[in-house]
Amino acid sequence: MSWETYSGLLLPSSPTGDAGINLKNDLKSLADRSLATTAVPGSVLFVGGSSSAPVIADDAGVFTWDSSNNRLGLGTASPLEQLQVHGNGKALLMGTASTVAESETYIYFGTGLATTGQWQRIRYRYGSSDLFFERKDNSGVWSTIMTLDWQKSFVGIGTTTPVTTLEVAGPVTVGEQPPTPANPPAGRASIYVDNTGATPVLKVRFADGTVKTIV
Repeated sequence: MSWETYSGLLLPSSPTGDAGINLKNDLKSLADRSLATTAVPGSVLFVGGSSSAPVIADDAGVFTWDSSNNRLGLGTASPLEQLQVHGNGKALLMGTASTVAESETYIYFGTGLATTGQWQRIRYRYGSSDLFFERKDNSGVWSTIMTLDWQKSFVGIGTTTPVTTLEVAGPVTVGEQPPTPANPPAGRASIYVDNTGATPVLKVRFADGTVKTIV
């Protein structure tokens, strides 16, 4: 067996066994690549071109790593947070693993990797397409704070099965109305506190300007 030096590595030129066959070809293919454009500091390199003529390329200002602040930018050369997706019509897509059976995906907010503590999450469930805003207590138990019912466009606070446009399973606080309130749209009413008298009064204003006191 003879040997040849390639890019600082000594490789078998005519291997008789398995060792070195794929390793040599892969290293040679990688070493033969060159940048399609002049690289910009911070830009992330990737394999571009085509399958027949791949090249190492970069998207300057589009896919960027800020090593000074440890930030990744998609669509920006100067990300302001650890991860920034920038541009019109750009988004972070979270998809479930299945579109034929019920499955779920999550976005978590919390501190560290502890199983308990101050944790909250948004849970998406494929099948019903509902969104659940949830919190975890100090015992590690998740409970739902708010539910968005996709099929009916209902919102539930404190309940996972709202039966009206807005259902609140608990007390609701309302504030006072401005001095010159606008009438609500046709077919609707606004509830507010009237503090103009000695005792606060709960009132309802209708679209035609009619005001009723709730006793």
